[in-house]
Amino acid sequence: LPENQLAETRQKLLTLLGQNGQVVLDIIPELEKIIGVQPAVPEISPIETQNRFVYTFTRFVTAFTSRERPLVIFLDDLHWAD
Repeated sequence: LPENQLAETRQKLLTLLGQNGQVVLDIIPELEKIIGVQPAVPEISPIETQNRFVYTFTRFVTAFTSRERPLVIFLDDLHWAD
């Protein structure tokens, strides 16, 4: 992306992820090149950890969607998922 679009995307991601940026970096470490190093997230119970992940990842995905630019996700070999 051109630098101005990259900066816009970076700001949008940082705003949407808030203090939970590290949650997404744990599964997509390459994202650190865009949003930078993120502070560690506090340890919480397993159920709260799962809820935080779902909430944060949902917000992450919304950064790339809009009415003008829909997002399509292709899940291949889903029958192998446990």
